[in-house]
Order: sequence, then C-alpha cells, then structure tokens
Amino acid sequence: MLVTGDFVPFGGMDAANWALARWLSRREDCELHLVAHRVDEELSRIPGVTFHQVPKPFGSNFLGFPLVASKGLRVSRRMAGQGVRTLVNGGNCPGRDASWVHYLHAAHAPITPANPIARAYCLLNHALYLRCERRWLPKSKLLFANSQRTKADILSYYQVEPDRIQVVYYGNDATRFRPLEADQRAKIRSELGLNLEPDSKLAVFVGALGGRRKGFDLLYDAWLDLSQRAGWDMRLLVVGAGRDLDHWRERSIRDGLATTISFLGFRRDVERLVGAADVMVHAARYEAYGLAVQEALCCGVPVIVCEESGVSERIPGTLRELLLPPSFTPQDIASRLALWRSDVDRFRS
Repeated sequence: MLVTGDFVPFGGMDAANWALARWLSRREDCELHLVAHRVDEELSRIPGVTFHQVPKPFGSNFLGFPLVASKGLRVSRRMAGQGVRTLVNGGNCPGRDASWVHYLHAAHAPITPANPIARAYCLLNHALYLRCERRWLPKSKLLFANSQRTKADILSYYQVEPDRIQVVYYGNDATRFRPLEADQRAKIRSELGLNLEPDSKLAVFVGALGGRRKGFDLLYDAWLDLSQRAGWDMRLLVVGAGRDLDHWRERSIRDGLATTISFLGFRRDVERLVGAADVMVHAARYEAYGLAVQEALCCGVPVIVCEESGVSERIPGTLRELLLPPSFTPQDIASRLALWRSDVDRFRS
C-alpha cells in the first residue's frame, strides 16, 4: 500500500510516486493499493491496482491532508492480516513500515505572505505538516531519502539511526527527457512565437508560482537587472502555475519585461519546453532534491541551482561553477547567468 496525495506523471514527488506505483503494478506477486486524492486514469485501470480515493474538500491540501492520513490508517488496519506493507510519504500517515522523504518540513520555514489571511493559512499549513512529520516520521522502520542532503537533514532534526535511512536518487524517463535536434528546438520556439534572433539564448524556469520557496522572485529581480544592461539578448520562459501567476505577469508589464519573459502557466509538455531552452535557472531557496534540474541535464541543458539542493550532489564537472552559494541573492543569479552567457560552449552539459 502506497499513501500520498496524488499519483500523476508530472511534478517531482508526484511523478516519483507514480513511477513506483507503475513498477509495482507490473509485478505478478504484488497486489497494489493506492491511497490518494487522485490517481492517473491509466494506472487506476491496471488489474491488481485498487484505488482508495480520499476527498479533497474545496481543493484544499490543508483540509485534505488529515483525510489522507486517516484513510491510510483505516485501510492498513483493515488489511493487517493480509501481509500488507505500507510506504507513506514523509509524515503524511502513521505507517510503520517505510517512509519516502521527498521534503522535510523541519528543514525549511516558509516565507509567509503579507496578506494576513494568506499568512495565517501558510503558518497553519506548515504547523500541521510539521506536527505530523515529528509525530510519525521517526517511527518508520525504514526511511528513503531522495538525497544525501535530505538524509543529513533527517539526522539533524530527528532521533533516527543512520542505518535506517537509505538514499535513493530519483530517476526519470529517458525517452521523454533527452537532447533534441536543432530542427526540433527551432520548431518548438516557433510554436511559442518567440521569434528569437539567431544568436539569442533562451532560459527556462520550471516551478510553482504560489509562495516563495521556488525562488522566482529572486530570479525576477536578477532578470530585471540583466535586462537593463547593454547587449542583454536573452528570453525567459516561465513554466508553472500558482496564485502569484497573475501578479508576476502584471508586474512584468509594468517593469517593461513583457517582451523578454513569457509566462506559460501549467504545461504537460515540460520536456519539450526544457529541451528547447539553452539554460535552466532553478532558484529554489530549499530543495530536498530538484527533479526538474535532473530532467534539464538529461536534455543536455545546463543548470543554475543552489549548491545546497539535493540534486547538486549529481552535477558534474564544469557545471559546478554555475552553482549558487547558500542564501544566494538576485545578484548571485545574475552573475551566474552572465558567466554562462559569456562562454556558452564551455558550459554545455
């Protein structure tokens, strides 16, 4: 039995859970039970897969989170005599077999919005997730961490024996995330209506635009600075949705950046958009791993990401010069982008 919010083939944590569920569903010796709000339709139709759907009142993660925990506990108790083994995500359910830690709430305090209602909601969310994490995560017999950074954070914040934690890096679909040919890249750029000059370069940001963890605000300030410099010829694709999307679109118009930043919202063809780019900027303030960065590297696209992110453990050679320092600023992002732009060939991934 796997317990999480969604089993869908996009995003970071969700895609990893979906991939594990698909692999388990192919095993003839495995009956698979999925406890979640949402399961990809193709996955739910596979023989031997049982979907225990959990309601999500008003589409709220805050209201749905406790329901996932209670449903997971009820199903595991009901199946206790059938040899069930349970894998939960972090502290989302009191499962005692194994927990897959995609994100450690103790390791990152969210930046709260100025609006009092939004601020209260953000703080309540964090308090709920942190309380459950503290209560349930240390009780799992085995913990899977998505990076050495996440393992170190678990050991720092919780009383867990090191040999109970196994580091398993994310994988990705090599048929989707692979280098594109020049004509494919040109076609995608044309479809987006970018009309780039032959020597112009394209950067891409992939991440949620609700909250500040993914760091788009830092990238935006860096981009504003760079756009005011003589000769700056780059365009930026922003792939992602969230409550702040309209804010950033409107601000880009006010700041005169509407011709250099394209906001695409939520997309299911991320592999095409990333593959058409020349560089990815992943400005997350906290990133237990960072699957989007790995996907970019598999597309042959160099990345700018913080050296404290989990995925940075796997970044090779010359690209390490582009890593951002801890507590990085917009100036740090601008300097790495300028460094990359000054010698594009040297930083090919």
